[in-house]
Amino acid sequence: MATTSTHHPVPRPRAAQRTAAGSAGLGTALVDLVLLYVVNVRPGWEAAPFLTPEAADVVPLVNAALWTGVGVGLVLTLLHGVGIRSLGDLVTTVVGLAATLRVWDVFPFDLTSGWHLTVRVLLVVAVVGSLIGIVAALVRLLGALWRPDE
Repeated sequence: MATTSTHHPVPRPRAAQRTAAGSAGLGTALVDLVLLYVVNVRPGWEAAPFLTPEAADVVPLVNAALWTGVGVGLVLTLLHGVGIRSLGDLVTTVVGLAATLRVWDVFPFDLTSGWHLTVRVLLVVAVVGSLIGIVAALVRLLGALWRPDE
């Protein structure tokens, strides 16, 4: 007679979850710092051949989005929980949405024919994804506030 077993995943200990979340936050902060260096120092956004001088109007909001990611990533290395992560997701997504809308408005790209539409479609996808992300972060945040013990 054959027996079957049902595999139940073993829950990760809370310490392992905090370590993973802290590492992810630190990793996010480091990636954003590298991107800040690339955009602002070397090679700098001016070196990108597909960007127009109007990109200077977009860089401050892109920098704000990256610095927000650095700050939230560092906070998440120290503080853990669904509520704080949801709040961080909400803040970074709102700032990223503002940067994306500014890129849409300025459209600082010098592209060959056919790519304008593709970039516009990608920007629409980014806006829609951001809006969905904002709603999801709000739902998670409200859930964490509603049930703070979980």
